[in-house]
Amino acid sequence: MNTDCSVLIPSCDSYSDLWEPFFTLFERFWPDCPFPVYLGNNSLSFERAGVRLIHSSQGNNWTNRVRDHLKAIDTPYVLLMLEDFFLRHRVRTDRILAGLDVLAARDGRLLRLHPRPRPSVRLAGWPEAGSIPVGTPYRVSTQAAIWRRETILSLMRDSESIWQFEIRGTERSAAFSDGFFSFWDSVLPYDHHVVERGKWFPRDARYFKAQNIGCDLARRPVMSAGEYCAYAIHAAGSEVLHSVPAVRKLGVVGRLRVFKNMAANERE
Repeated sequence: MNTDCSVLIPSCDSYSDLWEPFFTLFERFWPDCPFPVYLGNNSLSFERAGVRLIHSSQGNNWTNRVRDHLKAIDTPYVLLMLEDFFLRHRVRTDRILAGLDVLAARDGRLLRLHPRPRPSVRLAGWPEAGSIPVGTPYRVSTQAAIWRRETILSLMRDSESIWQFEIRGTERSAAFSDGFFSFWDSVLPYDHHVVERGKWFPRDARYFKAQNIGCDLARRPVMSAGEYCAYAIHAAGSEVLHSVPAVRKLGVVGRLRVFKNMAANERE
């Protein structure tokens, strides 16, 4: 068991229907995970071999709750991965361990394991990863990543939603001129999140239901065709922004995502 890093799945009780399918796939595709694994939630019980629970009384507020989870872990690094990132292929443990070693050797603060968005600056002596410079939109994101625990805690503020943490945390990350890295390809092989604003993506609902991994579609609605169309249009607009110079992107992205900051969501 590696004692330098832990895996934290920060969740809440209202997402408990995703725990069974998530961990079924986690065990299938990462059976040799060398890190202790924690599930953060509110108060519900969940019995799973090798999974340790961390409870929080902070309700549905994302940063307050996740900060409780992080403070309960004593490893210097934490691999943060959301409960709706369903693995699809075998994880290369050797690449993750090598990345953790390089992150520590370079005094890094973040190593993104799923390049969304991708890094923009190549690193000398480490061709597998690139740097994420100050001013890059979503320099701070909740895509799967290895974080230096003290860094992510320093970027959190009271009562921010997950969306606000990404936008405002990115702005605050300017205090760190270097140390934000990302693999060029996905080392934790999931396609994307399977739930958006509390609802299943239609294609993912069909695909994972057929896998017989414990998906209970009666507990969570599936997006309508109209809802999925609206999401796809927004996602396409975000992709277009990748062609905008980095110094201009951040403000544009923030304005596009303002509706998410204001919307009621069980993760807020």
